[in-house]
Amino acid sequence: MQLEAYTVGMTTVTLNIDEALLEKAKNGMRDRNVTLDEVVEKAIMPYVEEEQDMCEYDELMARLSYVKSAGPYTRDEMNER
Repeated sequence: MQLEAYTVGMTTVTLNIDEALLEKAKNGMRDRNVTLDEVVEKAIMPYVEEEQDMCEYDELMARLSYVKSAGPYTRDEMNER
């Protein structure tokens, strides 16, 4: 079954989903009081968060680029207090 233009926010998405699967999913979503919008958004969020984490890491490394290590250090040196 092909769903016709499905709108998520301001973007239109067309999905091809097995009809029986979609009907079962609709029943489950109805029981949980969630919408297809919410299900799709939750499903793609890890990809967005992963990209954000990588960007934050890169920004942190850029800010700390002035730090220079005198290493490598021995195990004893690393555990000195």
